Amino acid sequence: PVVGVVGHLSDRIDLNLLEAVADRGYSLLLVGSRDPHWQPERFSRLTARERVRWVGAQPFEALPGYLRLIDVGITPYQDTPFNRASFPLKTLEYLAAGRPVVSTDLPATRWLGTDLVRIAADSSSFVAAVEQAAAEARRPDLVAARRAFAAEHSWRSRADQLAEALGLAAAVQPGT
Repeated sequence: PVVGVVGHLSDRIDLNLLEAVADRGYSLLLVGSRDPHWQPERFSRLTARERVRWVGAQPFEALPGYLRLIDVGITPYQDTPFNRASFPLKTLEYLAAGRPVVSTDLPATRWLGTDLVRIAADSSSFVAAVEQAAAEARRPDLVAARRAFAAEHSWRSRADQLAEALGLAAAVQPGT
């Protein structure tokens, strides 16, 4: 199975988790720009491994192709105040692509309140969660459930919820 990270690679990412996934023998696909000051020697050692590929920053139009390549999307964030206060959109993007997600324990991830995202607190539980997710990655029923869940969190859905809360008519759908 291919485990993937899509997004900027920086000190927000827990490199221990990426190494643990690679140590377990999974193929690891890293898509996104990288902060050159973020552990350059360690990152170079990781990307030099046979089953690890870093393709750098990619145009938005290329991302669906990369999301099709991965079996499990991961959100391997460090436990920092900044990360605890953020909402990693990559989690919803993986789900919208029908992919299972493994994330570190973030308030935003818990707020989603779904078992479609596995939450892990340390390297061993993270890798175990990746293994479980990979085993059911392409199940059609779960692919559909992931996509449906992500659709509930789309910008259109949020705009409609805001309009309803404000007592306004729902946003007009294109073509209607």
